[in-house]
Amino acid sequence: MKTRIMMISFFALLCGGAAFADGTASSSSSSAKRENECVFSDQISGWNVLDSRHVIIWSPTYKQAYLMTLITPLQDTTVSMALAFVDKDHDGMICGRSSDGIAVPDTGIHTIPSTISGMHKVDAAELQQLSDKYKVNLVPKQKKAKSSASSVAMPATGEKPASTESKGS
Repeated sequence: MKTRIMMISFFALLCGGAAFADGTASSSSSSAKRENECVFSDQISGWNVLDSRHVIIWSPTYKQAYLMTLITPLQDTTVSMALAFVDKDHDGMICGRSSDGIAVPDTGIHTIPSTISGMHKVDAAELQQLSDKYKVNLVPKQKKAKSSASSVAMPATGEKPASTESKGS
């Protein structure tokens, strides 16, 4: 019985917080980024590590980018590093503002994932700004008018598809 009351109280608190957040978001500028976007973990096509706290992921194809911001920095970041996306709540999605995280596999026995503090879709203008800021080509190549349908735009680093599983999570 206590558990049920606590669950109802938690749900009411959650709904109240969401209503408050929606009210404040609507009163702020309409261009505010949603930092709680989600992608299916098995549809992450690739990634670019911008710095120890910022990662661009591509999902479901190399045409849609999301910028992840991390609470704690990734260790030993390199452009072509392998990443493991950790779905802590086991819902099949990697989300901003959740318990989900990113880990760098094979960096030690006890690899602790960095929790994702926010994630939002990146539009073409922001992608260009990030490309300029980090001096990396993130902007997908434009298809030529007479190109075949099989050509795919890929980020400059050409990362291989992301691993969505993590050992010990």
